[in-house]
Amino acid sequence: MRRVIFLVFALLLCAGVGGFLWWRNAAGVSTDDAFVRADLVQVGAEVSGRIVEVLVKENQHVSAGDVLYRIDPKDIELEVAQAEAMLAAAVADAKRAEESAAATRSDLSVGKVRLDDAQRELDRQQQLVTGGATVQAAVDRAGTSRDVARQSLRSAQVGLSAAMAAVEAARARVPAAEAALALAHQKLENCEVRAPASGVASKADLQVGELVNRGQAMLAIVPDERYVVANFKETSLSEIHPGDAVEIDVDALSGHPLEGRVESIGAGTGAVFSLLPADNASGNFVKVVQRVPVRIAFLTPPSEPMPAGLSATVTVRRVAR
Repeated sequence: MRRVIFLVFALLLCAGVGGFLWWRNAAGVSTDDAFVRADLVQVGAEVSGRIVEVLVKENQHVSAGDVLYRIDPKDIELEVAQAEAMLAAAVADAKRAEESAAATRSDLSVGKVRLDDAQRELDRQQQLVTGGATVQAAVDRAGTSRDVARQSLRSAQVGLSAAMAAVEAARARVPAAEAALALAHQKLENCEVRAPASGVASKADLQVGELVNRGQAMLAIVPDERYVVANFKETSLSEIHPGDAVEIDVDALSGHPLEGRVESIGAGTGAVFSLLPADNASGNFVKVVQRVPVRIAFLTPPSEPMPAGLSATVTVRRVAR
């Protein structure tokens, strides 16, 4: 009798275990190697200087565009004043060069008139000497005057070319000075460090009087959007496709599973992107099942705060294909 009871009990136990495994396999593929993620935004200063005002606190929610802290703008204001002076000087130089070119152009017109007069006088003296009404010396003097006028015209032409080149050079300095002024104004605006995205400020250990360098990350913003990265075994990838429904059970929200959807499957295993990837071409080889990251989006937002980095268990529901 005991043997019969033991046999029945063993059969029921095997049936229960087999039924559980069948149900689990039929429901989909699951893993507890999953974590809540958020795209952290590192916030740093774009100018160097000392902090004069801090407007954000640790774990404070900020909106995109909010001022987080201010840097002393005195040095940048001097740069703006210097750039404005350089722009004014460049504009004045361009104006003087244009006026000089205009004067040279006037001298060129006068030179052309003088050359025409000298040429007509030479022609008249040549006619008179042919008729015997004047002497050759008068023709020579007219020819000399014509040559002098021609040389003066050439000098005026060379001077005009130089003046136009000076105008172009002076005009070219104006946009360069404008760009320097715009850059100085931009640096002045960057003295107010603003939030690039909405989220919660983290690692915001800022102190008034602290010296910061350009590009130095002073705090991070954790955006409001969350997603899950689940590292599935490579043997399970055939059952996972973008768009598949996912059940997400965050450990911190035990008993409140959330709905999700597979967004994408990683292009490589975690080992590929490690700092020192394994080189299986040398030494002894031990086969290890690799894991591939799968990005999962939330379809139902959580009703409670969910910090990034929380552990989760996800199950991708099996879909008949």
